[in-house]
Amino acid sequence: MIKTKKSLWAAGFALLVCIALLIGTTLAWFTDSVSNRGNRIQAGSLEVSFAQLNSEGEYVAVGEEPIFNYDKWEPG
Repeated sequence: MIKTKKSLWAAGFALLVCIALLIGTTLAWFTDSVSNRGNRIQAGSLEVSFAQLNSEGEYVAVGEEPIFNYDKWEPG
């Protein structure tokens, strides 16, 4: 009989802890606030240049020729 009472008290305490945790997490959904002051979104242009490593170990600008050869792509 004493074991049953201890088990019931432990189960009730665990249930109360679970409910408290659930209330705490759902309360965070409603009390959160976000402010965005002083930030702005800008658009612009980005200039990129490509270089490749030559046989002497120096980087040389690629230029206008294509970097990849798309004619010979095959699966696998």
